[in-house]
Amino acid sequence: MTKIFRTAGDLGDSLYAMAVVKHLGGGIIAFEAANYTRVRLTPEKWKCIVPLLRAQPYISDVVEWTGQHVDVNLNDFRAVMIKALRRGMGKDRSLISWMLEAHQISQGVQSQPWLTVEPNKVARVVFNRTGPGRPAQ
Repeated sequence: MTKIFRTAGDLGDSLYAMAVVKHLGGGIIAFEAANYTRVRLTPEKWKCIVPLLRAQPYISDVVEWTGQHVDVNLNDFRAVMIKALRRGMGKDRSLISWMLEAHQISQGVQSQPWLTVEPNKVARVVFNRTGPGRPAQ
């Protein structure tokens, strides 16, 4: 039986969550346009990563969440993370670390690849200048 995984928030949140999806055997990704996240993940936003997600051997489909049953709510990490942060703990932890903890998965999973792509050699060297606090261009 195929599992359905629900995710919301920034695209980065959803990409990090794929480590959990892969570890739990994969299935269908259901994107939620939630009002409780910093960025509402509308279809216009998440459709740009559908080809990447469908290229993963553990993802069978990518759909919009419209209230259907889910087997794994990838958003559960927020409750664990917010609770700890309010107590002043875990400020130095990564997002994937919180996700793995929320789903009782070994932290060692984050050192294993969870996204693969066919190379598209466009240059000898490619620089990525994104990061926290950098404005989108």
